[in-house]
Amino acid sequence: MTRYKNDFRWRVMPSEKAVNDGYFDRGFGNKVKALAYQKLIKTLFPDDVCGLCDTGRYYDAFGHIYSTKN
Repeated sequence: MTRYKNDFRWRVMPSEKAVNDGYFDRGFGNKVKALAYQKLIKTLFPDDVCGLCDTGRYYDAFGHIYSTKN
């Protein structure tokens, strides 16, 4: 099966309070941009959790993440 590059590898997931104010989950292909968005959320909502997730480098046609260590 062929592999496809994951263009939205870095996922930022803000808290419920931030989502209610219009700052939704976003995916980024660039880690620097993802960290900048996370920092923006953390400055607006300092007491809430804002997660950054690495979803993997490659995925297959069904959306399953490939392990690049193999």
